[in-house]
This record gives sequence, C-alpha cells and structure tokens, in this order.
Amino acid sequence: MIQKKNLFILLSITLLSCYNRSFENFNFDLLTIDKNVTQLNTKFIEGLDPLKFEELLADWNFTSKDQSFSSEKIINKEFIKKNYGVLYTINVEGNLKIKSLQFTIESESEINESKLDFLIKAVSIRIPQVDIDKIKNWTKQNIPIINEKFSKATILSNIYYRLQKPEKNKYSLHIKNYGS
Repeated sequence: MIQKKNLFILLSITLLSCYNRSFENFNFDLLTIDKNVTQLNTKFIEGLDPLKFEELLADWNFTSKDQSFSSEKIINKEFIKKNYGVLYTINVEGNLKIKSLQFTIESESEINESKLDFLIKAVSIRIPQVDIDKIKNWTKQNIPIINEKFSKATILSNIYYRLQKPEKNKYSLHIKNYGS
C-alpha cells in the first residue's frame, strides 16, 4: 500500500513539473548577468555568458546541430524549438563573447499575440546599462505597426535592437552591440 502511495505522489510531482515547464512559461529571468560591465568601447554584448545562455536554452529543449560552446571561442550557432506549429529560432554570433543575438518566430498560420510574447521575453534579457523596460515598451508598441516593408530600429546604451517582419508569418528581433 505504501509503494502505491509513493508511486502516486511521484507521478503527480512529475506531471506537475511537466505542466510547469510549458513553453508559455519560458523566459530569460534565470539567466545570470554580470552587472558590473560596460557596453561602451566594445564589439560585444557584455555581461552575457554564452555558456549559461546555452544551458538555459538546453533546459527548455532548444536543439542545435552545432557543437556546444567552448570557453575559448564562439562561432555562429543556431538554436531551434518547434512548438505547436511555430518555429522559434535563436542565432548567436560571436568570437570569445556574444556579438549578436537574433530571435525569429515563424509560423504556418497567422502569428498571434501569445506567439509574439517570445520577442517581448527576448528584449527582457537584462543587459547591463540598458533600460529594459523602455525597450519592452518600444517593442510592444512597434510589433503591431511593422510589416514586410516597414521595420523599426532603435539604439540605447550602444545596444542596437531591430524588429523586422520579413514575411507575412515571420518576425525577427536582432540585438547587437552597435560597435560590432
């Protein structure tokens, strides 16, 4: 009787943890950021550890064909996750450190607000010396007005954010250091 009770409890915990890991709960809040860096006079997005970034994406079942980052060098790497007919792609470029990040959402059907939330979460990465709340507001305001012919960009604290809609059911957000 005790084994059945333990098995039931274990199964309940497992199901609950699977439920809590739904992709809608994905965010970058657990990403460790070094707050004591500057974005000026550099070609990189300072404060983001590429190994920690890769670990976070692996925890959320993003896959990559490329080998894991090493502490010596970063080469272009693409992380992919498909969830309910939507393809989420994150491209990381760099050399020793991260130079740029590109987040892309592509869907066979129309992209709704809940799918676009991925881009809001992407601009929420706490990059030192960047007013993230201002960037989030800017992104929320500009997502509805961009289209295949009109894209918008902004620069804050030497970090460049570019929001684009290259195709009908595709959005991308590019984040890079303006000096690179």
